[in-house]
Amino acid sequence: MITPIGNFNKPASNADQTAAPSTDTENPIKGSAPQIIWNPANYVENSTSQTEDSHALTSELLKRNIIKAPVSRVLDIGCGPGNNLAEYKKLFGGQVVGIDPSEDMYKAAKERFQASEDIEILCAGADNFSYSEEFPLALSIHALHWISNKKMPNALKNIGQHLAPEGIFSAFFAASKAGLPFHTSLEKTKALPEFQDHFTEYKPSQFFYSVSEMECLILGACRT
Repeated sequence: MITPIGNFNKPASNADQTAAPSTDTENPIKGSAPQIIWNPANYVENSTSQTEDSHALTSELLKRNIIKAPVSRVLDIGCGPGNNLAEYKKLFGGQVVGIDPSEDMYKAAKERFQASEDIEILCAGADNFSYSEEFPLALSIHALHWISNKKMPNALKNIGQHLAPEGIFSAFFAASKAGLPFHTSLEKTKALPEFQDHFTEYKPSQFFYSVSEMECLILGACRT
């Protein structure tokens, strides 16, 4: 089940500004997207919007009886430094698994919850994570819009393959890449004369999938 409340058209928050393109002027890779480097400390400091949206999303799920606690296992896709993991544990009572492809974010979350037996952190993206157990509930807060169009189909299929029967996936994400701080900065960088040669073959790696397109990819992969 893909909950329609997952498509809140929320503006980018300050925390998105903690990601910055790493442009190597000595060894540019033409035609590829700049590497995104995340700063866990800055993210924690500027993640009020993410925390509020996570609370709003889980509150709505419980209020509308879309999901009922306790939940045996919850997946947080793009968990960052783990801001929402403790709350998911408190709300749903079961095991919580957070995944993030950023090694820096992974290390921060791992250190944060190293003493917790019920919160597990994996360094992996939505497109390549693997877990032996299914998830009755998968959540994602301000993360899906960072997945490239090349990886998105596999990411959604992989999420679907890890959902339990009657499992629920619900998410907060930007409805458009336009205006996100990272992409605004990228466009400004591309326009600078000293960087124009580095972007001669570059093609934007992001576009927006509608909820119906996401649902089709996920449900097509769900275990029956």
